Amino acid sequence: MKFDLKKRYCFYFNELSMIPRGSGDEKKACEWVAEFAKQNNLYCHQDSVGNTVIRKPGSKGHENEPYLMIQAHLDMITEKDPGIVHDFKKDPLDLYEEDGYLKARGTTLGADDGVGVAYMMAILEDVNLVHSPLECVFTVQEETGLVGAMKMKPRDILSRRCISLDGGGETTAMSCAAGGIKGEIRKKLIWKPADRRMQAYTIEVSGLLGGHSGVVIGEGRGNAIRILARVLNDMKQNGLKIQLAELNGGRGDNMIPSDAEALILCTEKESSAVKKTVSRQLKQIRDEFADSDSGIQIRIRKAALPKEVLDNDSYASMLAMLLLLPNGVEAVSIPLEGLPVTSNNLGRIVLPQDGNMILYFRIRSLLQSAMDDVLSRVCTAAEAFDAKVSITTQYPGWNYQKVSVLRDHFQKLVKEIYHHDIEIEGTHGGNETGIWSSLHPETDIICIGSIEENIHTTKEKLYLEAFDREYKLLCRLIEMCAE
Repeated sequence: MKFDLKKRYCFYFNELSMIPRGSGDEKKACEWVAEFAKQNNLYCHQDSVGNTVIRKPGSKGHENEPYLMIQAHLDMITEKDPGIVHDFKKDPLDLYEEDGYLKARGTTLGADDGVGVAYMMAILEDVNLVHSPLECVFTVQEETGLVGAMKMKPRDILSRRCISLDGGGETTAMSCAAGGIKGEIRKKLIWKPADRRMQAYTIEVSGLLGGHSGVVIGEGRGNAIRILARVLNDMKQNGLKIQLAELNGGRGDNMIPSDAEALILCTEKESSAVKKTVSRQLKQIRDEFADSDSGIQIRIRKAALPKEVLDNDSYASMLAMLLLLPNGVEAVSIPLEGLPVTSNNLGRIVLPQDGNMILYFRIRSLLQSAMDDVLSRVCTAAEAFDAKVSITTQYPGWNYQKVSVLRDHFQKLVKEIYHHDIEIEGTHGGNETGIWSSLHPETDIICIGSIEENIHTTKEKLYLEAFDREYKLLCRLIEMCAE
């Protein structure tokens, strides 16, 4: 299979690849889409951030049917290999074919979600396709937190049926996506001078798998922050007079922390018991995570004495809070065989941060009520220890719909063409489908796409045979939706 520019979806993908469209830098791409609508005499509306809605009347005999929405995002992740000279603000992508795949030389390809954009352009200009009135929605800044779609209002969308083109797998139907609450917990701390007669040690938790909290949190991986808090609590429960000077771990609210480190002080007399506690906890935790996160290491080594340590009450209350905050999977899906429904991730802790503590977390769920419940418990635990919670980002989820006409249509087509059932999946990560569901809760939604591999990396590639087949499948699905 070749990347044949005579095929209109290939042509439009190629044209889009010539235009800069990193998240937040989609202006030229938005102008390109608007000019396309003008050239094809189609209704076009763009909002203040660049989200673009193009509407096309139904084909002959289908003019009065309900709108069908098709949706994709214009922006792409902009990564390049070391040594590659490429300016994503002005340079076109350097596309090439290899072993049946389309790639970009030294950079990300932007198939996520350039494929969906190219499909919509080809469909909008197709005068032979049988279809209901179409509402094609091109969003911006999806990759930076669904920013564009979050700006849209119920009045912007006329459709109550939506085919999102941000899925993947050719015959896979994404049928739910988690919403999220991104927040911070800040706690004021009291400090005192370090006792120069004590010994200082660094305790390091490392070797965990970590990973994206929306993708792998259901795999039972360890959280380095919680493990370190557990080790410190074991010392406290056994009467060791530990003092804490530093506690840092993780890289972001949406990443399960794979490492964490604490700087503690203890008396020379207690140092042997401290080391034994570390050894005992390492054995116990390795046993507990033997099947899911077997590479864990907990090491202790001597360190230089700090100038200050936490006041005893500050340390005790902060440690208790870390242990009581909800973390990990709260509930799993029955119809989707164990897909996490609700979770919280304690993703990053910084202490001291201007002399205080800051803890970053991310709650996810298919259900707003479940997210609200977890947030309530986070706030309750924080408030009990004089800490304050602030929310920085919130986006809605899309719950699994037991009845979906669009999914039934897709199943019928896949069975007819591929002779097997569709694979129904969900994601615990964020997706714009949650926003469409929140704007009009009655909307029937399906999320599909082509086969793209290694997205968000410079190894990204698009399987050309699937790119071709999926377009034909999408056209058939649109025809089936015409009543």
